[in-house]
Order: sequence, then C-alpha cells, then structure tokens
Amino acid sequence: MTRTDDEAYRQFLSLAEEAVRERISVVHAMLRTGSVAGTWHPNGFAAFEIELVDGLGLIRLHIWARHLRRSVPGHPEIHSHSFPLYSRVLYGTYRENQYEASETRATAGMCAYRVVPTGRGGPDVLRPSESRYTATPILAENAVFPAGSWHDLPAGVFHSTLIPPDDFCATIAVLGRHLPGVTDVLLGEAGFEQLNRNRARLTPAELIEIRRQFDAESQA
Repeated sequence: MTRTDDEAYRQFLSLAEEAVRERISVVHAMLRTGSVAGTWHPNGFAAFEIELVDGLGLIRLHIWARHLRRSVPGHPEIHSHSFPLYSRVLYGTYRENQYEASETRATAGMCAYRVVPTGRGGPDVLRPSESRYTATPILAENAVFPAGSWHDLPAGVFHSTLIPPDDFCATIAVLGRHLPGVTDVLLGEAGFEQLNRNRARLTPAELIEIRRQFDAESQA
C-alpha cells in the first residue's frame, strides 16, 4: 500500500479516523475505570486492546508513560508491519524515524526476524533470517507529531519509535487487517535469544501510575 495512489489505503485511513473519533470518550472511560487490561509491548510501551472492528482492524490505546517503560532487553526496535496503521496522538508528542532496508553481503549487518502469526493474545514468535540487512533513515529529521495530530504508515515501511523516557505520549492506533503475503519483520542485532515469549501484563501498581499520568495530561 502507498500513501497517495492506493484507493484501499485512502479508504482505510478515512474509516480509521472515523472509528477513532467515535471512540475517544470510550477509551478515556475504559482506562480510568480499569475495565481494559494492558500488556507491555516488547519495545517498552503499554498497549490496551479497545475493540476489534469488523472490516477495519484492531483499535488499541498505546501509552509511553514517564519513567515507566518495560522493554525486552535487546529486542529489535526497527520493524515493519504486515498491515496499515493509523494513529491519533491524544497527549504528548509522538516521534518516529523511518528507514529503507536492503540486504547486504556484509556480515556485520542487522538480522531480520520474521514474526510468526499466533493470533490475538498469542505469544511473540520470531524466526531469524540468515541474511543481513542495512537500514538507512529516509527522513531528513525525525517525524514529529504533536497532540491532536495523526500519522499513518503503510504496510511494509520500516520505522522505530523515539519517545524519550521522561516524556509522556498516548495514542489511539488502528491496526488494519493483515495483507496477504506480507509479514511483520524486525531488524536488530544477530543473536537475540527471546524468540518465543508471552507479553507481560501490567501490574496493578503500574496501571495505577499510568492512569494517574493519563489523567494529569488530560486535565492539563
């Protein structure tokens, strides 16, 4: 999918924007009442499943809390999705970089880890590749998206999130339907060993602190 010349992609963005707009108040209520469980994404942010929308995809709340991240050590940060992504920034500033990945003959290149689909709630299962890759930034500067704005990402585009640990950021993301023949891919150092793991759930204390920070941002 491309940003400008693919009608299906433009339709996804339109439907995703409408779905998010209709659910913003619901997302706030679900987090504040504790009616939605959260897990730690391997790259350190908290993810809360909101709703699976037929014909569109999965809506999630993503929160990068201040000084409260729980990442998997050594987990590859540069990655691409097998689905299109739409994300509305609720609070804080979302930052990312995007890359062009290419195979290299150099033995010092990054390893590509392909994600084995296991369904919603299933474990993260990675399969390392024998090939090596380089990742070249394709943005002159890191992309910056302030609160109230949105960003999107077609399937297959490599990116990484760059939110400092002392910053707070919350987004509502729509993870579109997986595209046939496209696989989630991670680029990182060779030798990453945690190839099969379940995502850790937020503890009650972590959830309380994330809700406290979320409420403070919403009232600022």
